[in-house]
Amino acid sequence: EPKTLMVTSASLSERKTSTVINLAITFGQMGKKVLIVEADMRRPAIHQIFGLKKEPGLSEIIVQNTTLEEATRTFSDLVLGGFGLEEFLTAPGLDNLNIITSGSIPFNPSEILASGKMKTLIVKLREIYDIVIFDAPPVLPLTDTLIMAPHIEGTILIYQVGRMARSALKRTKMLLDNAQAKILGIVLTGVRAEISPDYYHHYYRYSEKPSKRKQMKEE
Repeated sequence: EPKTLMVTSASLSERKTSTVINLAITFGQMGKKVLIVEADMRRPAIHQIFGLKKEPGLSEIIVQNTTLEEATRTFSDLVLGGFGLEEFLTAPGLDNLNIITSGSIPFNPSEILASGKMKTLIVKLREIYDIVIFDAPPVLPLTDTLIMAPHIEGTILIYQVGRMARSALKRTKMLLDNAQAKILGIVLTGVRAEISPDYYHHYYRYSEKPSKRKQMKEE
């Protein structure tokens, strides 16, 4: 099973970060030691959602201004943050959740993500945690995700239905393939049921009936 996962999307605002958080909490509830890495350095959001300070974080680890231990937020940091006590009471398993925020926004995030120190960090995190989830930038406007892709064991693509043309999704898939990303699948967000429940009832009853050819063979 892949231990390092990257979650990305074709464009902005496709509910990528909320999917990262829900996925991480689910793994935590399964008893796995989970780490979220806020790798979207241009538009970081993880630290805001959990009420954490952005610094020190990933960029400080790479430039060696802080240690991995100092930059990793644990359950106690989340409790003291702005995520809210009620969420913790209703979501068991969050004591397995750890977070590395983006840190200060560098002048060129692509250089940080493409550095040898970043590759070394990915290997080290894989040894420490059961699951490491990278909240990566969208693919089409930036190259950051394509730089990281070859070094991550599995990529999950988020697609909000109706937001972008399917041609954009196909181009995103092509770019990830060319970057040697190992795409595990696509998560659809914003899906609405457009078929009434009666349709499934009639379809099931219809499919139950044997065909005339089958009836003739049985006779």
